[in-house]
Amino acid sequence: CRSEFLDSRTSETILDLARVLSRCLSVWESQELAYEWLMHPVTALNGHSPISLLDTFEGRHWIAEVLRKIEGGDFS
Repeated sequence: CRSEFLDSRTSETILDLARVLSRCLSVWESQELAYEWLMHPVTALNGHSPISLLDTFEGRHWIAEVLRKIEGGDFS
């Protein structure tokens, strides 16, 4: 990045992405397991891999919801 500062939209996107990835690591308690989960299709995400959804706010929100369910023991 050539800019000294990020604009607010970019900053919010990076912060949101960091929160989702941090939650993923927390839920899976292993970098390897989190990586595997991110890379493979997830039924609760309509067969999409979580990694493919990280580029949009809605995708990150969807991933966070699935992680909350997993954390709560709901694997449906």
